[in-house]
Amino acid sequence: MKIMNRSRLFLIFLLLCLSCVVQAKEEDTRYLLSKKTYELLNDARVAMDEDNYQIAVQKLNVYLNKEEIKAYDKAVIKQTLGYAYNAQEDYQRSIESFVQSVSTDALPDKVRHEITYIIAQLYIHSEKYVEGLSYLDKWFEKEANPSADAHLLAASAYYQINQFKKLIPHAKTAIEKSATPQQSWYELLIAGYYETKRFRDAALLLETMITKYPDNDSYWLQLIAVYQQNKQEKKALAISELAYEKGILKGEDIIQLAQTYLYLQLPLEAAEILDSEINNGTIKPSKENIELLSNSWLLAHDEEKAALVLERHVAKINDISLNFKLAHIYVDLENWDKAEQTLETVVTDKNITTQTKIEASAWLLLGISSYHRENMLRSKQALNKALAFKETRDHARWWLNQIEEDTSNEQSNNS
Repeated sequence: MKIMNRSRLFLIFLLLCLSCVVQAKEEDTRYLLSKKTYELLNDARVAMDEDNYQIAVQKLNVYLNKEEIKAYDKAVIKQTLGYAYNAQEDYQRSIESFVQSVSTDALPDKVRHEITYIIAQLYIHSEKYVEGLSYLDKWFEKEANPSADAHLLAASAYYQINQFKKLIPHAKTAIEKSATPQQSWYELLIAGYYETKRFRDAALLLETMITKYPDNDSYWLQLIAVYQQNKQEKKALAISELAYEKGILKGEDIIQLAQTYLYLQLPLEAAEILDSEINNGTIKPSKENIELLSNSWLLAHDEEKAALVLERHVAKINDISLNFKLAHIYVDLENWDKAEQTLETVVTDKNITTQTKIEASAWLLLGISSYHRENMLRSKQALNKALAFKETRDHARWWLNQIEEDTSNEQSNNS
């Protein structure tokens, strides 16, 4: 990247010539170039204006090596070499020349101030961020009204060396000072907020970014995440709903929306959105997602829809826990036929012995279901299995006693 173009170079030379005359009147001959130096610089300017930078550099270096010249002349020549090297994209020599120019303390304050900024730019664009920032700090100290670009330069350099706390004020000022701040400037500032965990500031900035760039899906998703980080679940939900309507949410983002509904005790909304997206193929009917959907219907007190979801998917997923959940819903609905049928599938599953809690409850519920279907033989078999488990032993014993009592009463009535 060239810091100076040809038009800018010509202007610099013109300003230097004018400043020499003005400064000479004000401070004797301190800033007056010798005639020979002036003529050399004019020749160099002509050469550079014709893109003959190598010729300009050669003439300037020969003059420096042969002539006994005063500090001001030397500083101006070094400055000119800096421009020439920069035009050739020889940034290392450009930096060296500019640094030597300001190090003489022979230049007028205004010129030295301008070159200090150029040195900072060259260092930073050469990825020597610490060195560049040291010169940029000096420049900021004496600059009455730094531009938005200057603050952006500082923010970008601080980002590169992971000094995010120092990045923030420069990025903010750059945005505030510019009539048309670029999108990347906002992204630089948001990065500073994230890295310093200033999530409330990040949320406010993302609100602005969404207003300015509503078609950038990532900003919507980031704002949702930041609201959740800030425990602002209602705001997260509001933005999630808008993003969903815009078609921004996909896959896991939709699942996150459903989970937010559940967190805010809105299970019906969670169930409806999950049901719709699983049916249209946006969300995969995995075990976890089907379980989340069925749980949402259960929390919405719609056991029948929960059962329908499981009936539609348990055969494909073939998971013992989902089969048991379906059986449990049938028991709650007092649909004893389907409960018994499903529980038989559970207790004969090859993985039943690895699921102790399910095994215990399944035998108990099978015993209860068979009892209500008046299948007493199977009921007693299942309940005796349930006796083997500590967590179901008492309930199994009660139902076995109930069967004995019923049998005894029936015998008494028949006698």
